[in-house]
Amino acid sequence: MIEAVTVERFRGLRQLEIEGFGRVNLIIGKNDCGKTALMEAVSIVDCEHAAAHVAIGHQNFRRPHVPEANSERFWLPLFWNHQDDQGFAIAARSSVRGKIRVEFRKGKTPSTVLAAGATRWPREHTTWAINMTVTGGPNPREEEITATPDELKIPAIRGEGAWDWIRARPADPDSMSGLVRAFSELKRTGDESRLLETLRVVDPRVVGAEILAPTGNAAEIFVRLEPATPFLPIQMMGEGFQRCFELAVSAEINDWPTLFIDEFENGLHHSVLEPVWSRLATISKQRNLQVFATTHSEECIHAASRAFTAMNDEGLRVIRLDRRKDETMAAIYDRALVETTAEAGIEIRG
Repeated sequence: MIEAVTVERFRGLRQLEIEGFGRVNLIIGKNDCGKTALMEAVSIVDCEHAAAHVAIGHQNFRRPHVPEANSERFWLPLFWNHQDDQGFAIAARSSVRGKIRVEFRKGKTPSTVLAAGATRWPREHTTWAINMTVTGGPNPREEEITATPDELKIPAIRGEGAWDWIRARPADPDSMSGLVRAFSELKRTGDESRLLETLRVVDPRVVGAEILAPTGNAAEIFVRLEPATPFLPIQMMGEGFQRCFELAVSAEINDWPTLFIDEFENGLHHSVLEPVWSRLATISKQRNLQVFATTHSEECIHAASRAFTAMNDEGLRVIRLDRRKDETMAAIYDRALVETTAEAGIEIRG
């Protein structure tokens, strides 16, 4: 698990050091203080063998489609204040892999790549290269990402381990297909009882879930609410139910060591926040799963605190980010401190 992280010049974070992550980490703070950027930084260094894919993929997910992979709109937001000449770096201390540091810098484009696109795109500024250096950990190395208007070349994934990312907005067709595959794996292993238990937090009527292809083409997820009633497409179940389903499946399957949840409370009624946190706390402890989540909701923070307190679980950390001009600072609250602030009526969201 990640125990500490240092972020230098990544996205909106010029310099940030955090020590003392827990098993479940809830990141709070005002808009544009760097909550999601912090999770992205942790994901890069936590799964460093796929760091290039992580950085590029997250940028692509969070911005309008850019047809040219080398476009400055695609690359520049990775670098603090768009200063790509200075690069960015993320370092971490892990209980499993020790100390790891990942650095990205804009590189010099190989002449062979320039020549490949010269007939159609003779302008040099349309071709990019980013150098990635990994020091420490089990796989230190140097690699390069190159891009022209014709193609994007990124290093092959190395090593083992992965993570999952639940986005703030509802699942789109691409992520829904991934959810179908993940649920299919859960069905294949026959280990879906905890999933149904989590779904009943949102709707106690749930008795089963299946993957069906009613049109004979694409498979879809269907839910049965009561015995001997028709299955309903999950898209008919409401945003809160769908989010709970995505969270439960992501937390249950494979051997992912880390789960990231952007805006945890989205779609969830305040009355189900505490039991959902209880389920996530249970699953994360059973599977040794480290969780990072963001929220804007005071109700969500205190629901998490109550859930962990009821279970006598010390694994919760609440991390508040504050930005003052170009500086970002972090304050860490353990479960007891969050409970104390709630009793005193103190607002901790920033």
